[in-house]
Amino acid sequence: MHSSEEVDAYLPAAAVVELIRPRSKEYREYRSTHPIPPSFSILDHILIGASSIDKLLLAMASHLSRLNGREAFVELDFLAEVYQLAKPKTIDNNKSKPVQRDDILRAICVSESLWTNLFILLRRAAKNEALDGRGGKNGDVVFMPIVGVSANVIHDCQFDAPDEREALVALWLRAGLFDALDDAMSQMADNPGMPSMYSVYLYLGQVDPHTSWV
Repeated sequence: MHSSEEVDAYLPAAAVVELIRPRSKEYREYRSTHPIPPSFSILDHILIGASSIDKLLLAMASHLSRLNGREAFVELDFLAEVYQLAKPKTIDNNKSKPVQRDDILRAICVSESLWTNLFILLRRAAKNEALDGRGGKNGDVVFMPIVGVSANVIHDCQFDAPDEREALVALWLRAGLFDALDDAMSQMADNPGMPSMYSVYLYLGQVDPHTSWV
C-alpha cells in the first residue's frame, strides 16, 4: 500500500499525532485512565512502519512539497512530535530518563531534502496563493510550526552538539533559509511566536563568519 492522494499523506500523520499528544477531549479523558505503558515506544513503532528514519524524513519532505495550509500544518505537527520524542525528557516524577535518540536527531539535522522543502513551503505560504485541501488559503498557519522546529533544532545543536552547528547553518543556507525569510518576514512580524524566530537569528549570529559554508 502507498499514498496516492494528499489526504493519504496528512490523515495518517494526524492520527499518529493524536496518539502521541491527544487533542480531543474524549481521547485525553481515556488516556488519563489508560496511560500508554512506559515500555511502549511510539517512536520505535513509527520507525517500524516507515522502515527507517531516513525513509520517514524523505516521505515528510515529499508531503511538504505538495501540501499547503492546514494539511501542511498537520505534517509539521507530526515532524515536531517525532523530534520531541527523540529528545530526552524526565519522566516518572524525575526518577528516570529515556535514552536520547541521537540517530534520529542527527538525521533530522542533516536531511537536506526536508529542510529544502520546509523553506520552500515557507516561501509558498508567504505568497498565500496555494489552496489547501478545503479550498482555503491558510498559508499563515505554517509560519510558526516551521519557525518552532527550526528554533528547537538550532538551540539543541548549540547546546548538545556545538561542533555541528556550522554544518547545520551551511545546510540551511543551501536549502534557502534566507530567501524564505525574505519572503515571509513581513507577514510573520506581528505573530506572537516571533521570539522563536529571533532566537534563530541569535544562534545564526554566533556562527564564525569566517567559516566556509560552500
